[in-house]
Amino acid sequence: RVLFRSIGAKVALVEELGWIPKTSVIAHIGLPFAAAKNFQPANPSFIFRFTCQNTFSKIAGIGYNLGISWDGDNCTPVYFYTFSPGFNIGKSWYAYIEAFGFMAKGKLPDHNLALGAAWYISNDVKIDISGACGLGTASLDHYVALGLSFRFRAVK
Repeated sequence: RVLFRSIGAKVALVEELGWIPKTSVIAHIGLPFAAAKNFQPANPSFIFRFTCQNTFSKIAGIGYNLGISWDGDNCTPVYFYTFSPGFNIGKSWYAYIEAFGFMAKGKLPDHNLALGAAWYISNDVKIDISGACGLGTASLDHYVALGLSFRFRAVK
């Protein structure tokens, strides 16, 4: 049985123009009732981030994000960042390396390094795989993730 725990959206704000990055905002709200009983937070969780992208050529670009989140059990915000150079490989593949981390008041910073690849099945569907390792004592040990993404086009 699979339940979604959050709902969110990505909204484009600005298209790339020279050195001005393509900029979007992503927001999620976590729904406590959608989580398993043992994992339900007291309140909804929130994640808000600005995501930016600069394209250097048809092959290479860089993405970077800044954001803030609340987990639903704690009022202390967690700030996070990503920095990710990426490379197109042919028409259907993409690979990247990513530095990312989290910072919260009263806690050691959590910095990590990830590698990933994506296969675009179509313009609106992609499958991706990634793995990461922590770079310090406060960081995660490692993970491997597999994802499936769908793009729904808004009506203009």
